[in-house]
Amino acid sequence: MPVPVAAGENEFGFQGFRELIRAKAVDIVQTDACRCGGIGQLLQVARLAGEHGLRVAHHTWSAAVAIMANIQVVGVLPNGITVEMDRTGNPFIAELLVEPFQVRDGQLQLSRAPGLGIALDPKGVDRLRLPDPHHFPEGAYSDMAFGAQYFTQAPPYEGTP
Repeated sequence: MPVPVAAGENEFGFQGFRELIRAKAVDIVQTDACRCGGIGQLLQVARLAGEHGLRVAHHTWSAAVAIMANIQVVGVLPNGITVEMDRTGNPFIAELLVEPFQVRDGQLQLSRAPGLGIALDPKGVDRLRLPDPHHFPEGAYSDMAFGAQYFTQAPPYEGTP
């Protein structure tokens, strides 16, 4: 039985997804509204995937606003499967909203509030705001890391030249 291939979680923009789809390199397209260019671009990619018989599973590993944008979209897609999200205690997910996410039996409970259905907690926003948005302190942020301690030395080349 063939194993479906999912990819695209680090793809930026419609063009990259179009190439993945054109090359028949994926069975499941992993989009993210924040990386893809917004909800409009996400819908374009999902439509193109659907035209090629592919499913969509959003990959969201950053913040509460991104998760909600992706969840709102996957809910209306005929080829939408799920939203992959960080459940490891990420403060940008756990502490950014007035009402934190409620996941019951693997299902995120959606709000009936307008828009994305969320409200940002001003105290959380202030606490998580960088003093200088042009300088990231060393550390791990979602799926990015900054600082020398996060870079490993490549092992020496052991083959014949």
